[in-house]
Amino acid sequence: MDKKSLLREIGNKLRKFREPLRYRSSEMADCIGAERTGYSKYEQGKTPPKLIVLYKLAEKFDVSLDWLIRGKGPMYYKQKETKEPGARSAPAQTDEINELLDHMEKIPLLRHEILAFFLKFKDKQGNGGKRL
Repeated sequence: MDKKSLLREIGNKLRKFREPLRYRSSEMADCIGAERTGYSKYEQGKTPPKLIVLYKLAEKFDVSLDWLIRGKGPMYYKQKETKEPGARSAPAQTDEINELLDHMEKIPLLRHEILAFFLKFKDKQGNGGKRL
C-alpha cells in the first residue's frame, strides 16, 4: 500500500471512530489536545497523525492502534480478563458485542436507549409468555 492510500485509510478510520461519539472534528481535536486544522488534515488523509495524537486516542478512548494503522483486529482494545485459579471462564463475546459495550460506556444516550428497549422486551416476555 502506498503512502497516500495509507493516509486516506487512516483518515477514514479516524472519522469512523469519531462519528458514533457525536464529536465534531474540532471537538475531537480539543479533547486530545491537537490543533483543529491539524486533526482535520489527519481525517482528510493529507498528513499522518502525530505520535502523541495516536497515544492520546489510545489512552482516552481505548482505540486499537493495530486497527487504526494496520487494519487488524477490533476498533477497541478488549478488556483484560482477570481470572482466579479454578474459576470457569465466561463465554467468549463477539467483537460486535465488545464494540457495543464500549460504545455504551462512552455514549450514555445509547446505554439508556438499549436499556429502555431491553425493559420493553422483558416486559413483553413476562406478559403471557409471548416471545418475539
